[in-house]
Amino acid sequence: MLISSTSLVKWNGHNIRYYISKKYNYTKIGEYFEVKIDDLLYNSRSEVDVECDYCGKKFVLQYTSYTNQMESYVQKIACDDCKKLKVKEVNKIKKTNKKLELNKNTNIIITEEKLINDISKLIEKYGRFPKMSEIYNELYITDGVIASFGGMTRLRELLNYNNDTELIDKRGYLNSSTYEYMTAQFLIQYNKSYKRGEHPFPKTEGNHQSDFTFYTLNGEEIHCEVWGYDLTRTNSKINNRYREHRENKQRLYNKYNLTLISVECEIFNDTYDNIQKELYNIFKPYLDMEFKDVNSEYLIPPTKVTDEELFRRTMELSKDGVTMPTPKDLRINHSGLYRQINLRFGTWWSFTKHFGKEIHISKKHNYWNDERLYDTFIYILNKYNKVLNGDELQSYSKDDIALKGYYSDIKKKGKYIDYVLKFADKYIVENNLFNEGLNKYLLNIKNKKNKNVTLIQQEYANKILNNM
Repeated sequence: MLISSTSLVKWNGHNIRYYISKKYNYTKIGEYFEVKIDDLLYNSRSEVDVECDYCGKKFVLQYTSYTNQMESYVQKIACDDCKKLKVKEVNKIKKTNKKLELNKNTNIIITEEKLINDISKLIEKYGRFPKMSEIYNELYITDGVIASFGGMTRLRELLNYNNDTELIDKRGYLNSSTYEYMTAQFLIQYNKSYKRGEHPFPKTEGNHQSDFTFYTLNGEEIHCEVWGYDLTRTNSKINNRYREHRENKQRLYNKYNLTLISVECEIFNDTYDNIQKELYNIFKPYLDMEFKDVNSEYLIPPTKVTDEELFRRTMELSKDGVTMPTPKDLRINHSGLYRQINLRFGTWWSFTKHFGKEIHISKKHNYWNDERLYDTFIYILNKYNKVLNGDELQSYSKDDIALKGYYSDIKKKGKYIDYVLKFADKYIVENNLFNEGLNKYLLNIKNKKNKNVTLIQQEYANKILNNM
C-alpha cells in the first residue's frame, strides 16, 4: 500500500518541461522540489513510503519499483520477506491464464463484445489506439488471442477506429513505432519494393513476422528488423521480455541461414539528416541504391509538428513578435521545442537562418555571461562537432561572428579547460546526447594527453564520460 502523498524530485533536463506543465515553479538544475504522487513521472526514481500488503511492514521504495509491483498479475506491495507469498499468488493466476489461452480459438472466455469494450476503455485512457504490449499489460490478453480475432487491423475495423495522426506511411501501412515509420518513409523515397509482416520461419517456430522483406532479382530473400524497446512501458519486465524475443528471433535467422538487416533504435536519436545517412549506410550493402538527399519532412512522424508549426510555436515565445526568443528560454521552459529544432536543423542558428530570422549579435559591455558562453559552447558542438582549442577559436572567429570574444572572455574568467568541463557536464545532464567530438576531448583529458592537465580535471572528465 502506498503511504506517501508527496515525494522530492530533482530538477533535470528530462523533467523540466513536464513539471512546468504541471504548474510547478522551476528553480534550477539539481535542486529538489516537492511533487504530488499523482504527478510523478511513471519511471521516477524518487523514493516513496509504502506498507507491505502481506505483513504490514513499512519501508521505502523507488516510485518506479512501486509502479512495477502494481503492474504485476497481483497488485500488491511485498517486502523482501514476503516476496515469496506474492510469487505464489502470481504463479497461481498464470496457470489460470494459460488455460484461457488454450481455449482462445473458441472465443468463449473472451468474447468479441468484451474485447471491443475493454479496448474502447484503453482508447479512452491513452487517447489513441493501444499497442499490443499495453493490451497485454492492462488486459492480460496475448497476441495469440488477438490473432484469433483477426489481428490488430481487424480490431481497428470492428471499433471503426481511424486516426490521421497515427503512423501510417505513404504506402498506407500502419507502423507500430516511429522507428519503423521513419525507416518505411526512407525506403519509399528511394522507391524500394518490399513486403511487410512476412513470416520468415516455419509455423512450428511460432508466429514470427519481419518488419520488412526484400526479394532480389536473383531470388534472394532479405529480411529487416527495426529493433527497439516499447517506450510506453519502461519497467524491467518489458525490457527483459523484449530482449528474450529479440535473441530468439536472431537465433532463428541464424538457424535458417536467412539474410538479416538490423536497424538499431539508437540511430534515431540524432538529426534527421544524420538518420537518413545512417539508414543509407545500413541498407546500401544489401540493396542497389545511390545516396540522395531525402527531405526531412518525409521522415518526421505525423505525431510531430511540421517545420512551419515548429517555427510558429517558437515565434509565439518572441518578446516583440519579430526576433527569435533566446536558446536559453527554450532550453529551460520549452525543452521539447528546442530538441526538435536541433534534431531537424542541427543548430539554433541554422533554424533561424532557414526562416530568415538570422540573429544580429551585438556584443556590448558585459555581454559574455555564463549563459551566453554556454549557448556558444553548444553552438560549437553542433556546428563543428568538436571542442575547439584556443588557436581554432581565434581563427574561426574571423568568419564566424558568434565566436567573436568567446575565447578571450573565458580566459579573463579562468582556465579554458575548466569552463569546457563545466559546460560539458551541464550539456550531458540537460540533453543526454552523445557527441563524438566532446567524447574525444574528454578522453584526452582523462588520459592526460596534455601535460598541463591536473588530477582534478582528469577525475571531472572521467565523471562526465561515465554520465555520457
